[in-house]
Formats: sequence, C-alpha cells, structure tokens
Amino acid sequence: MFYTYEKDGVTVCASTLLDHVPHGFSTRTGGVSVGDALGSSNMGFGKEPDENVLENRRRFLHAASLPSCGRRIIVSADEQIHSDIIFSVTSADSDENYRGDGFFTDTVGITVGVKTADCVPILFASKDGRAVAAVHAGWRGTAAGIAALALDEFSRRGYAPTDVVAAIGPAVQGTEYKVSDNFDEMLLGYMSQSRAESVSANAKALSQTAILTLSDGKHCDLPRLNREILISVGMKAEDIDVSPDSTYENESLFYSHRRQGSNRGVQMNAISPSRMTRFHT
Repeated sequence: MFYTYEKDGVTVCASTLLDHVPHGFSTRTGGVSVGDALGSSNMGFGKEPDENVLENRRRFLHAASLPSCGRRIIVSADEQIHSDIIFSVTSADSDENYRGDGFFTDTVGITVGVKTADCVPILFASKDGRAVAAVHAGWRGTAAGIAALALDEFSRRGYAPTDVVAAIGPAVQGTEYKVSDNFDEMLLGYMSQSRAESVSANAKALSQTAILTLSDGKHCDLPRLNREILISVGMKAEDIDVSPDSTYENESLFYSHRRQGSNRGVQMNAISPSRMTRFHT
C-alpha cells in the first residue's frame, strides 16, 4: 500500500512493500526552487542553479532516510532516453555521464534513482533488502520491457522473480493519458521487438491490457501495463504495489509534463540497499 508522509517540510510518497529498504518517491514540496513552474523541489539539473537542485536532493534524501552518495548526491542518468538500458552500479563516485533509464545496485551506501514528470517510476527490492533497482518507464521504455529487464539484473545475482517486490509510483493515469488512434499498433510493434522474452512472446495480450477506449478516444494505462509485464515474468501480484496518485491531477504535489509542458521540474524516485533481512511468507 502506498502512503504519504512529511518530514521537515518535505513530503514523500512510499510503499509498505519497500519498507525494509530506504526509498522514496519525491514530490514538489519542501525544497529551495523558485517559481510556480518549478514548485519548490525540482530534482533535475538544467533549469536553475545546480546548488538548488543539490539542496533539494539533500532534503529529499534526509526525509526518506536515504544515504547521500557521489558528486550529484544520487546516482541517476544525466539523460533519460526512453530506452531499455539499465546500469549496474558499484561505485557512487563514478564520473560517468549515464545515458539510459534504469539502475541496479547491491552496494550498501549507494542510492540510485530515476526522474519523472508523468512517466512511470518503478522501484524494486529483493525481499532480503540486499539488492535494489529503479527504472523510468515511459511508453517506449515500458514497451521495450525495461521492467522485465530489471528483473534480469536480480536473476544474475541469484534472485528469482518471486524473491523481489516492486512499487510502481505516481504517474499519469490511464484515463488521463490520451493517445493517437493507431497507438495500439505502435505499442504492439515495440513490444514485439522487446529483448525481454516474456514481453515479446506475449506482446499482443499484454498490449491489449493497456488500451482504454473512452468517449474522447483511446487512452493508455501505463501503470497497469507495467504491472502485467512484471506478472508475466513471474512476480506475484501481491508483491507489486501500484500508486493511485496521479501526477497530472495532483498539481499541489507533482510535476506533470502533460499539464505543464516542458516548463516544469521533475520528481526523483530513489532507493538504496539495506543489510536488514525481512522474511515473507
């Protein structure tokens, strides 16, 4: 279940499924950004002085009990490109300019994160808390199977899909995400080419779960599609939490590309491993 709390003026969203590891989905409150478009807690560089963004990140990490690491406080991509690229991170002090959409780490003290402003953020953790991942899933990344490919990273460390829990964070909801009349065909085409076998093999059935036909045309439910993709890989439905929060509708808490265009900030969605052990029945 998702819940929201405030610490030192910073509002954070979190999931009970991930309470055994430090994690959080940021909001636009509690920072030092200035201006209506940026709210007060923009997490992305390029639209204001870097020091403002770094201070916003520091406050968010403190509120979410996440460790600060590396030159930019959080290991995240300089450029997110709506891809299926996931980096495995072992050093927080890397000077590499990451260009991709996901991060995995099993190194204590490293916080990995992805930025969003309507796209779907997904945070993963092994049930023993020793390994975590964060991915950014727009429609192209979702169709490419980035959620399923994140589980491949866990598999390489000996974790089965049933050993992992996931929280699908605040995003634009299906009823708000209107798409073109031929979007279902594009979605199917992308999913059919996914490197994730479970996605490409089940592309037609999976893509159909995402398409809503409403009075104003077709819509796409990306949070639901990512949930179905994770189930198709072998995760248990009860191990997947989906936030009911809409980034588009909740203007007081979230940035939204669909609502604001490019003149806006971004949320950060971050997670870090823990050496605590939690047992699931």
